[in-house]
Amino acid sequence: MSKTSKRTLLGGGIGFGLGLFALWTSHLFPAPFNALEARLWDIRCRLHAPPPEAPPVEDVVIVDIDTRSLYKLGRYHQWPRSYHAKLIDLLSRDGALAVAFDVLFIDPDRFPEEDSSLVRATREAGNVLHSLIFPEVDSLNFLYEMTQDPYLPLNPSSSYL
Repeated sequence: MSKTSKRTLLGGGIGFGLGLFALWTSHLFPAPFNALEARLWDIRCRLHAPPPEAPPVEDVVIVDIDTRSLYKLGRYHQWPRSYHAKLIDLLSRDGALAVAFDVLFIDPDRFPEEDSSLVRATREAGNVLHSLIFPEVDSLNFLYEMTQDPYLPLNPSSSYL
């Protein structure tokens, strides 16, 4: 066997071994590979997506639940839903194009009037998006099953659900 053939065979064997090692490692430790695949998927989508038809919106305002609010008002999931309703009313009055909540309203509030105020504000604004939960069913193929609807009265009120 010639020296070139030995090098080719050795290189192929090393490549095959590294491939098997990567495959084995990806099954033992899937999280890093899933994160890498998600990043690569984002890059592929950006490369193949058509250019936007309209310029991006530059005046985005994020209303965040900060430490000061938590200190003064307590845990945000225990806040009266009328607080969120007042925020929707305020943002709507000031011309917000959309209002999105990264807060889950799954269970009914202890006080039904609180839910009613949030439903009313969501319905009147007409541009409110509420969060959903999608557990991982088939994360390799990005397939998720919704196990629980958001608080039922919000479903018809949210504009993009």
